[in-house]
Amino acid sequence: ARALQAGMRELAGSRDYEDAANAYDCVWSNCFEHIASTDDTALEGCTFKAYCPAAFRTLRSDSKINEGEYLAQVGGLSQYRSFQSNSQSGSFFCVSDNGHYMIKTIHPAEAKSLTDMLYSYHHHLTFHPQSLIVRLLGLYHIHIPNSGIKAYFLVSNGVFNLVESDVTTRYDLKGSEVGRTVGEANLDKPGIVLKDLDLINSGRRFRVGPERASLVVDTLIEDTEWLCAQNVMDYSLLLGVT
Repeated sequence: ARALQAGMRELAGSRDYEDAANAYDCVWSNCFEHIASTDDTALEGCTFKAYCPAAFRTLRSDSKINEGEYLAQVGGLSQYRSFQSNSQSGSFFCVSDNGHYMIKTIHPAEAKSLTDMLYSYHHHLTFHPQSLIVRLLGLYHIHIPNSGIKAYFLVSNGVFNLVESDVTTRYDLKGSEVGRTVGEANLDKPGIVLKDLDLINSGRRFRVGPERASLVVDTLIEDTEWLCAQNVMDYSLLLGVT
């Protein structure tokens, strides 16, 4: 985390990436001879890379993300908060101190797919501002030779504030019933994200009104059509109830 934060601070002080001919095919890189921390030697020689920094900066602006707050929360000196996820991807999750941003590790193949589709992703959000697709805010890579660590980090906005939130129940819905339950023993666990069968078996219904229901359905159709066009299969709807 310290290497990621230090790299982002260095990136914030640079503007040379803005001269790149293609904002969607640019990698900004910096190698640190020394990083001030409580364990300096462990991070010596660390390489930090930011992928498509100008494009992501525009995405953050379009998403009304304050650049100063983003840097302070994701690239500042405060520690990230750990976050428990029932995801089966094996990724490491954490959130910024204020709960607004999620930081997770992703596989190299996922990072490659993201940069390949970034222009199309930006285009989709521009022409479908009501899109329910999560806002991706930055893609970074860290290599720490002393420890052998290599990792891609993806930063996104938190769908819910994961530190202070009125949301009491969360559902991860895929429109499938196959294996879509957390199990009866886990239903009442604090912070658990429930699944399709858990919602169905609860008998719970939500009143959203015909106009909002129509908007949600139309938006989901637009989003899933775009995801299908990108050959993305693993996606779901995150629903929060207050």
